[in-house]
Amino acid sequence: MNRTKTSFLPALFAILISPALAVEVRHEIHFPDLEGYQTMACDLHMHTVFSDGLVWPQIRVSEAWSEGLDAISLSEHIEYQAHKDDIPLRDHNRAFELAKNYAEDFKFLLIHGAEITRAFPPGHLNAIFIQDANSLDTEDYRDALRISVEQGGFVFWNHPGYIKDLEAQWVPEMEEIYKNGWIQGIEVINGDRYYVHAHKWCLEKNLVLIGTSDVHGLIHLGYDLSNGGHRPMTLVFAKERTAEAIKEALLAGRTAIFSRNLLIGDEKYLKAIFEASVEILTPEIEVSGKGRVYVMIRNKSDIPFELEAHGIVEGIRAYRSIMLYPDKTTYFYVQRTSQELKGRHEIRLPYIVKNLYVKPAEGMPVELVLNVNFK
Repeated sequence: MNRTKTSFLPALFAILISPALAVEVRHEIHFPDLEGYQTMACDLHMHTVFSDGLVWPQIRVSEAWSEGLDAISLSEHIEYQAHKDDIPLRDHNRAFELAKNYAEDFKFLLIHGAEITRAFPPGHLNAIFIQDANSLDTEDYRDALRISVEQGGFVFWNHPGYIKDLEAQWVPEMEEIYKNGWIQGIEVINGDRYYVHAHKWCLEKNLVLIGTSDVHGLIHLGYDLSNGGHRPMTLVFAKERTAEAIKEALLAGRTAIFSRNLLIGDEKYLKAIFEASVEILTPEIEVSGKGRVYVMIRNKSDIPFELEAHGIVEGIRAYRSIMLYPDKTTYFYVQRTSQELKGRHEIRLPYIVKNLYVKPAEGMPVELVLNVNFK
């Protein structure tokens, strides 16, 4: 009897840990939806073995789904096929077709794209929401861009500055592309790089801010996902959870970039994210004499907010620096320094959120509002 139990347990244990029975786990990305819009996490530039990447197309879907993303685009190089001796490619749509049904099984959004890969100028450009990548295999890059737009594509300039800063300049070729309406956005973040000049161009020329991983290998080899790391991504504020709504939001410029601990975007969107993410748990406080009162503040998002004092409030002392960690509650104190403050007052403490860029490398001003009764 005992022998029967002993021989059974290892078999049962083997069944329980069998890889075939492993369950995929999705780690949700926590950013608030904005009024009238859903916040969707997108990575619109990546590669598989069908250009110069190192993974099969379905792996890209699985990686992104498990990280909590909502949509991706496989933007294979049109002109560069690194593995052509092993994977002869006659159809530039093949990676998308292989991944499409797999993405549908995950209820995941896959956007058809390609990378127009030319020497600088103009350099590399991504065309997404296209219909046929084969049609972009043209001798003149102008034809490829024109066809992309005619197919309803959204085009953005990739990593403008990745080769010894050669592309850190707005060249005549790019001005021609811009004037012809063949470009709608620029990568401000590509991988680990933040292009300050690209951020400046987006503001000057009303182009859309884009952030991408441009991943070639396995995503977990580049980012420590198990310890809260994440790939760069574009947050798209869409009217609904569809590819068509993502495209509409991109064309309207409703985006922000999430990279490491940075959030980059238009002030109205970043301020809405901050205000929806940060909750003062003790908005009503009472201060006696010159005593201190501690204020509790919670950050419900996946990004820390680094606050630095920006100006002073007469008669009040508070922390000069406050770090609001993701999904945690922080406290700071408020102290009266002048006995002239009496009764109830609305106090607005001015800060700069250093890691929310509303202008090139420039943080966003905010106010922490407290109702204080000075006794």
